[in-house]
Parts: sequence; structure tokens; C-alpha cells
Amino acid sequence: MGFRLKDLSYVKSFLPPGVIAGILVVWPCVENGRGFRLSECLVFVWCLLVLIINSLVFDYRDIEGDSAVETQTVPVRLGRRNTIYLLIGLALALVGVSSWLSMKGFMNPLMPVTLAGVSAGLLLALRRRTCPITVSVLADLLLVFPAAVEIFA
Repeated sequence: MGFRLKDLSYVKSFLPPGVIAGILVVWPCVENGRGFRLSECLVFVWCLLVLIINSLVFDYRDIEGDSAVETQTVPVRLGRRNTIYLLIGLALALVGVSSWLSMKGFMNPLMPVTLAGVSAGLLLALRRRTCPITVSVLADLLLVFPAAVEIFA
């Protein structure tokens, strides 16, 4: 048909993280008949932030390829510098939400520090234009470290 959802501006960067965060947080609330209170909203936002950062990092890494095939991702539209600023803001929001959730006992107190460290390393790698495989590994560590902190700490 010549039409792909991926071709809609920003869909590639935000739709999959939104769907996954919804499945991880909203669905269990609905299944258990549990209300969607502030704590559930913040857990949803936390998941959404982690997944959006991961998605944007991969899109940032692929700016040249996406530009060549005219896929309008957020990094293609914003450019490298503004995407870095967006990622910094999202990382700060993630650390802030993590801090609130850890103060309320929903996650380990080491989580905000861990996420700040992984985010800083990831942003530094992007800024220095590190090789793509290193960026990919760091982006995936953002997904793995929260689970590792909860399991081992």
C-alpha cells in the first residue's frame, strides 16, 4: 500500500514505548481491578521514560540512515544537538521520578543513582560519537540495570 506507521512523524520514537509501558503497567492494573492512582501513574511515566530514552538513542544512532530513507524520527527532525538536549531533559525527569518512587518505597534507593550514572555514560557516548555498538550496549544497559539493581541490591 506504500504506507507505514513508521513513516508518520514521531510515531517510531513514541508509539512502541507507549504501548510497552501500557502493557507493563496499565494492563496489570486493569486485570487486577486496581485503580490507577498517583503511584501507578508515576510507575507508568518511569517505564515510559526509560523506553523513550532507549528508543531515541537508537534513532539518534541511525540519523544518517533514517535521513537517507526519509524516515522522520525525532532526532532527524530535531537534529543532533537538540536531541541531546531532549535526552538530557528526559534523563533528568527519569532520575526525578526514580527518586520519588524510591522515597515512597517502590524501588531501591540505589535506582536514581544508578540511572543517573548510566544516563550520563550514555549521553557522554552520544556526545563523543562513540562507535554504534557501544552506544547500543549502553542504551540496552539502561533497560537492564534497573532490573539488576532490584534483584541484587
